[in-house]
Amino acid sequence: MQHYGLPTRLLDWTENPFVALYFALVKWRRSLPLSDAGVWTLNPKRLNQVSLMGMSKDSDIILSPNHSNLRAYRPGHIEREKPVAMYGVHNSKRIVAQRGVFVLFGSAPDPMDAQEAVGPDGVLDKIIIDKDSAAAIFSALFRMGFTDSVVFPDLDGLAREVSYQHGY
Repeated sequence: MQHYGLPTRLLDWTENPFVALYFALVKWRRSLPLSDAGVWTLNPKRLNQVSLMGMSKDSDIILSPNHSNLRAYRPGHIEREKPVAMYGVHNSKRIVAQRGVFVLFGSAPDPMDAQEAVGPDGVLDKIIIDKDSAAAIFSALFRMGFTDSVVFPDLDGLAREVSYQHGY
């Protein structure tokens, strides 16, 4: 919903490393490619173990959208500070194409990489993609079929792909 201007406590992730790489390199391509790109990796089960410690015996799973642990994250009644990893409802072509999963934030306002729950416990890591290699990696992804119209299976994605291919 953030893409449509609605504030949300959801941060989307992907289960597909090629999709993650695509997003990192599209962001790199749109900016002045003078700096390195990065891909964040998340261990969702470990995040939930840390965030839900003592709350549930189900703390070592990725939560389903209707899991009882998510009651503590209801709008207006946020009882937990730390973020949790959850599956979303696959109700859009984009979520399906992107293999979308989510992190739902609690009441802590800090960025994810600054939160205690994702500290030195192997929850969150960043892979740096050297700026001098990024263009070649992006071209390889494109040849493998990770294109705008595949990741965004709608007219927006097709328009982005045609624009990129023809240099618009």
